[in-house]
Amino acid sequence: MQKLRRANSDEAVVTISKFNNAWRLTALNITARTLGLQPGLPLADARARFPHLQVIEAEADQDHRLLENIADWCLRYTPLTAISDAAASSPCGIMLEITGCAHLFGGEVELRSDLCSRLKQQGLSVKAAIASTVGTAWAAAHYSHYSLIPEGREAAFLSELPLAALRLPQTTLDALERVGLVLIADVQSRPRAPLTARFGADLLTRLGQALGELQEPISPRLPLPVYSAERRFAEPIAREEDIRAVSFSLINKLCETMQKQGEGALHMRLTLFRADGALKHLDATFGRATRDERLLQEVLMRRLEAIADELDPGFGFDCLIISIGKTGRCDHRENSFLNEPSAPDLTPFIDAMTARLGRARVQRLTAHDTHVPEAAQARSAAQAAVANSARAVDWSSYLAEQGEPPARPIRLFANPEPVETLASVPDGPPIRFRWRQVLHEVARADGPERIACPWWQDEQGQALTRDYYRVEDKHGRRFWVFRNGLYSEHEVPRWYMHGLFA
Repeated sequence: MQKLRRANSDEAVVTISKFNNAWRLTALNITARTLGLQPGLPLADARARFPHLQVIEAEADQDHRLLENIADWCLRYTPLTAISDAAASSPCGIMLEITGCAHLFGGEVELRSDLCSRLKQQGLSVKAAIASTVGTAWAAAHYSHYSLIPEGREAAFLSELPLAALRLPQTTLDALERVGLVLIADVQSRPRAPLTARFGADLLTRLGQALGELQEPISPRLPLPVYSAERRFAEPIAREEDIRAVSFSLINKLCETMQKQGEGALHMRLTLFRADGALKHLDATFGRATRDERLLQEVLMRRLEAIADELDPGFGFDCLIISIGKTGRCDHRENSFLNEPSAPDLTPFIDAMTARLGRARVQRLTAHDTHVPEAAQARSAAQAAVANSARAVDWSSYLAEQGEPPARPIRLFANPEPVETLASVPDGPPIRFRWRQVLHEVARADGPERIACPWWQDEQGQALTRDYYRVEDKHGRRFWVFRNGLYSEHEVPRWYMHGLFA
């Protein structure tokens, strides 16, 4: 499709794709259409009629990416946009559900006119049609010059079109053609049971969908927002100050709506529509549902600052939409009458830093309920830790009781360091040890704390049991050492230093 746009318009140019091991036409320029060629025609037939036809192999990935960009651009008209399935006889397109949206543009005809004119200004060839069913609208856009099919006139309109307008597979179309069924009118008046038995249920399913007898819902390409607010501009805006002012106004409106429902935002998206058709999405997430206007505005501005160099306004933005994609309960909290100190809420700071630096760069340590020391903590996204705080293990379980020394050091070595030890008995604590070329005489020792490897991780039976000791030398320095393995597991167990007590 994109290659076709760049080709010489004075020559007949087509793109081809392989269907069932046969090359068929998928897209044609205007010159090729004036010759009578149609999408779905075998390449051999087209070559036989026009030997000098210029042929380009279609690039499905780039074409699909272009359709996705156009579908996102159509969000300015409705949030219900989807890419239709490609039939063997015609390339795919874009479907818009405009029920309840057309009046914002002056009506269905005005909406279609505005859409087509804007896309044509971007150098695209557009053909659009409006109907009460997806099937009829698709058929009108691909096989008719009509742009508006009145409700109730679907059957009369479809009867004059070829069966390919029903989005049937090419194998089904070939089978129908062999028995002389070419137009939709040829199957409308025939008994349906024999048609289903011979050509399958897909034929009558597509016919029923086009006539409105069967439902065909549109699955939007992007999740539908819970709340949305937009602002259109007669003259495009380009200054960051204008974007900020309009964004603040829309956020205030959304917060008022969420307050009435007792909800708060967990995900917010700002979509900027550039006048030349390009658009930019800015996503912001929150660790806890909020409808605090200042926080929402601050996080959004952090996102704008993060991509300031990438945000090229070009000829300006003519539409701006802020949507709330995910919400949560945001009940009002009453302040306590007691003067009890409370820990500061870091959630706003985490949200702001995440918007500025990225979710993967703002992390926090979370506790895990395990006996293995090096696995007792892990790094995770700070926002995820806030959201899952109710399920996290409380750090207080790792702290020492009042008046007691800590059971484990606060910080551990990334890699335990080997030490040379001398013990009074084989399975007892060390009486002296040498670490980093320094000899330490043990004055006190407490332990052991025996930790075995979890059985589900000991796949080959090679993991050893650890005996941890808290030891203090004659100078009052305290260490956390362990013996890796019992004498019943290993001939000569080795000792390691795993951490220091402050």
